Amino acid sequence: LEFRRVLFRSPLHSAQEMARYLQYSAEAPATMLAKVMQLPNALIHNTKMQAKAIKIIMLLNSLGEGEGSGAYLFADSEIKKFGLSSLEKSSALKSPEAFKKFVDFQVKRYKAMQSEAIKGDAYLPKKLKSLVKVNRAQQNYLVRNIEKNPILVFENAKPLKIHHLIRARV
Repeated sequence: LEFRRVLFRSPLHSAQEMARYLQYSAEAPATMLAKVMQLPNALIHNTKMQAKAIKIIMLLNSLGEGEGSGAYLFADSEIKKFGLSSLEKSSALKSPEAFKKFVDFQVKRYKAMQSEAIKGDAYLPKKLKSLVKVNRAQQNYLVRNIEKNPILVFENAKPLKIHHLIRARV
Protein backbone atom coordinates (compact mmCIF):
# COMPACT_ATOMS: atom_id res chain seq x y z
CA LEU A 1 0.00 0.00 0.00
CA GLU A 2 2.70 2.51 0.98
CA PHE A 3 4.81 1.88 -2.12
CA ARG A 4 1.74 2.13 -4.36
CA ARG A 5 1.00 5.45 -2.69
CA VAL A 6 4.55 6.65 -3.42
CA LEU A 7 4.41 5.44 -7.03
CA PHE A 8 1.12 7.18 -7.74
CA ARG A 9 1.89 10.16 -5.54
CA SER A 10 -1.18 9.74 -3.35
CA PRO A 11 -1.06 12.00 -0.33
CA LEU A 12 -0.74 10.63 3.17
CA HIS A 13 -3.75 11.66 5.20
CA SER A 14 -2.75 11.09 8.81
CA ALA A 15 0.24 11.10 11.12
CA GLN A 16 -0.21 7.32 11.44
CA GLU A 17 0.16 6.90 7.67
CA MET A 18 3.31 9.00 7.75
CA ALA A 19 4.69 6.91 10.62
CA ARG A 20 3.98 3.78 8.58
CA TYR A 21 5.66 5.35 5.54
CA LEU A 22 8.75 6.15 7.65
CA GLN A 23 8.73 2.59 8.96
CA TYR A 24 8.85 1.15 5.44
CA SER A 25 11.09 3.72 3.80
CA ALA A 26 13.61 4.35 6.58
CA GLU A 27 13.34 1.87 9.44
CA ALA A 28 13.21 -1.32 7.37
CA PRO A 29 16.27 -0.50 5.21
CA ALA A 30 18.16 0.71 8.32
CA THR A 31 17.41 -2.56 10.09
CA MET A 32 18.57 -4.60 7.10
CA LEU A 33 21.74 -2.52 6.82
CA ALA A 34 22.46 -2.93 10.52
CA LYS A 35 22.06 -6.70 10.20
CA VAL A 36 24.26 -6.89 7.09
CA MET A 37 26.94 -4.80 8.81
CA GLN A 38 26.60 -7.03 11.90
CA LEU A 39 26.04 -4.08 14.20
CA PRO A 40 25.21 -4.90 17.82
CA ASN A 41 21.49 -5.44 18.49
CA ALA A 42 21.62 -2.56 20.98
CA LEU A 43 22.27 -0.24 18.04
CA ILE A 44 19.33 -1.24 15.82
CA HIS A 45 16.80 1.11 17.47
CA ASN A 46 19.23 4.01 17.21
CA THR A 47 19.97 3.17 13.57
CA LYS A 48 16.24 3.27 12.82
CA MET A 49 15.92 6.65 14.53
CA GLN A 50 18.87 8.05 12.59
CA ALA A 51 17.34 6.83 9.32
CA LYS A 52 13.95 8.37 10.16
CA ALA A 53 15.56 11.67 11.13
CA ILE A 54 17.43 11.80 7.83
CA LYS A 55 14.27 10.89 5.91
CA ILE A 56 12.30 13.76 7.51
CA ILE A 57 14.93 16.30 6.52
CA MET A 58 15.33 14.82 3.04
CA LEU A 59 11.56 15.06 2.48
CA LEU A 60 11.53 18.63 3.74
CA ASN A 61 14.50 19.55 1.60
CA SER A 62 12.92 17.95 -1.48
CA LEU A 63 9.92 20.28 -1.54
CA GLY A 64 11.62 22.42 -4.17
CA GLU A 65 12.41 19.58 -6.57
CA GLY A 66 9.38 20.16 -8.74
CA GLU A 67 5.73 20.67 -8.20
CA GLY A 68 4.50 18.59 -5.33
CA SER A 69 7.63 16.42 -5.05
CA GLY A 70 8.13 15.49 -1.39
CA ALA A 71 5.01 17.36 -0.34
CA TYR A 72 2.66 14.42 -0.81
CA LEU A 73 4.64 12.41 1.76
CA PHE A 74 3.78 14.74 4.63
CA ALA A 75 0.43 13.98 6.26
CA ASP A 76 -2.43 16.18 5.05
CA SER A 77 -3.63 16.44 8.64
CA GLU A 78 -0.30 17.97 9.69
CA ILE A 79 -0.25 20.38 6.75
CA LYS A 80 -3.79 21.55 7.52
CA LYS A 81 -3.04 21.72 11.28
CA PHE A 82 -0.66 24.59 10.53
CA GLY A 83 -3.17 26.41 8.33
CA LEU A 84 -1.52 25.59 5.03
CA SER A 85 -3.49 24.57 1.96
CA SER A 86 -0.49 22.70 0.52
CA LEU A 87 3.29 22.54 0.65
CA GLU A 88 3.71 24.34 -2.66
CA LYS A 89 5.96 27.38 -2.73
CA SER A 90 3.02 29.67 -3.51
CA SER A 91 1.22 28.49 -0.36
CA ALA A 92 4.36 28.97 1.74
CA LEU A 93 4.84 32.49 0.39
CA LYS A 94 1.19 33.30 0.99
CA SER A 95 1.38 32.11 4.62
CA PRO A 96 5.04 32.41 5.67
CA GLU A 97 4.35 32.19 9.43
CA ALA A 98 2.25 29.05 9.03
CA PHE A 99 4.91 27.52 6.81
CA LYS A 100 7.61 28.38 9.35
CA LYS A 101 5.57 26.70 12.09
CA PHE A 102 5.19 23.59 9.92
CA VAL A 103 8.94 23.51 9.23
CA ASP A 104 9.73 24.11 12.91
CA PHE A 105 7.49 21.15 13.79
CA GLN A 106 9.38 18.91 11.35
CA VAL A 107 12.74 20.17 12.63
CA LYS A 108 11.63 19.44 16.21
CA ARG A 109 10.67 15.92 15.08
CA TYR A 110 14.08 15.55 13.41
CA LYS A 111 15.92 16.71 16.53
CA ALA A 112 13.99 14.31 18.78
CA MET A 113 14.85 11.39 16.50
CA GLN A 114 18.44 12.55 16.23
CA SER A 115 18.75 12.76 20.03
CA GLU A 116 17.47 9.21 20.33
CA ALA A 117 19.93 8.05 17.66
CA ILE A 118 22.88 9.67 19.43
CA LYS A 119 22.25 7.51 22.49
CA GLY A 120 23.57 4.54 20.51
CA ASP A 121 26.92 6.10 19.63
CA ALA A 122 28.66 4.18 22.41
CA TYR A 123 27.85 0.95 20.55
CA LEU A 124 29.18 2.13 17.18
CA PRO A 125 32.28 0.39 15.88
CA LYS A 126 35.24 2.81 15.68
CA LYS A 127 35.28 2.65 11.89
CA LEU A 128 31.73 3.98 11.70
CA LYS A 129 31.91 6.73 14.34
CA SER A 130 33.57 9.33 12.13
CA LEU A 131 31.30 8.51 9.18
CA VAL A 132 28.21 8.91 11.35
CA LYS A 133 29.54 12.18 12.81
CA VAL A 134 30.20 13.63 9.35
CA ASN A 135 26.72 12.60 8.21
CA ARG A 136 25.15 14.20 11.28
CA ALA A 137 27.18 17.37 10.81
CA GLN A 138 25.95 17.57 7.23
CA GLN A 139 22.32 17.05 8.24
CA ASN A 140 22.60 19.51 11.15
CA TYR A 141 24.13 22.15 8.88
CA LEU A 142 21.20 21.75 6.51
CA VAL A 143 18.73 21.91 9.40
CA ARG A 144 20.27 25.10 10.81
CA ASN A 145 19.97 26.78 7.42
CA ILE A 146 16.37 25.63 7.01
CA GLU A 147 15.56 26.93 10.51
CA LYS A 148 16.98 30.35 9.61
CA ASN A 149 15.05 30.55 6.36
CA PRO A 150 12.40 27.86 5.75
CA ILE A 151 11.83 29.03 2.17
CA LEU A 152 15.28 27.56 1.36
CA VAL A 153 13.61 24.16 0.96
CA PHE A 154 12.23 25.40 -2.36
CA GLU A 155 15.66 26.35 -3.70
CA ASN A 156 16.90 22.80 -4.40
CA ALA A 157 19.78 22.64 -1.96
CA LYS A 158 22.97 21.37 -3.54
CA PRO A 159 25.10 18.65 -1.93
CA LEU A 160 27.41 20.09 0.71
CA LYS A 161 31.01 20.84 -0.14
CA ILE A 162 33.89 20.14 2.22
CA HIS A 163 34.05 23.78 3.39
CA HIS A 164 30.42 23.47 4.56
CA LEU A 165 31.37 20.50 6.69
CA ILE A 166 34.32 22.36 8.16
CA ARG A 167 32.01 25.26 9.00
CA ALA A 168 29.55 22.76 10.52
CA ARG A 169 32.24 21.90 13.09
CA VAL A 170 32.60 18.20 12.47
